Amino acid sequence: MTVTALVENIEEALQQIQVNPPDVAVIDISLNEESGFDLIRRIKDWNKSVRMLVVSMYDEGLFGERALRVGAMGYLNKQVACRNIVDAIRCLLNGQIYVSDELADRLGTRQTTGTDSSKPIGIQLLTERELEVLNCIGAGLTTNQIAMKLYLSIKTIETHRQKIKGKLNRQNAAELSCAAAQWVLLNH
Repeated sequence: MTVTALVENIEEALQQIQVNPPDVAVIDISLNEESGFDLIRRIKDWNKSVRMLVVSMYDEGLFGERALRVGAMGYLNKQVACRNIVDAIRCLLNGQIYVSDELADRLGTRQTTGTDSSKPIGIQLLTERELEVLNCIGAGLTTNQIAMKLYLSIKTIETHRQKIKGKLNRQNAAELSCAAAQWVLLNH
């Protein structure tokens, strides 16, 4: 195995993939001010042959499933990455999906029973963008700061805040901020 490039943002990654497409791209969900989910989608649109492994500190139960849904072939938590990354890459090279036994069991249970009690239902209902906004709220960013960080309008962020409040059953901005802060503390 050879590392062909290390990059810090989506544009650098896409440039490297165009110049020298890797067999496996190892991607973090957090790419400075950008989302690894966006990178996965863009790689999938440009070059379907690149296999993608997400290695991240974020909760596998929620983010692992989302990574698979947008096109990654595997998810590995950074806490176990040192022990398992070579096995994960080999698995992807063999055309297989790589997830922990715990996530595989959860996905299997959901497939056979249609249920998953491992996460609160409200969090599961959030889109990737809403989850990004929730993380920003939990980090103490204002609506204006979130809009600038995510390159969205203030009105769009306000709409996301409203949808998140509804999905998490929060009555006002204070309750949403409290829930977001708890989410960030427990999952980062």
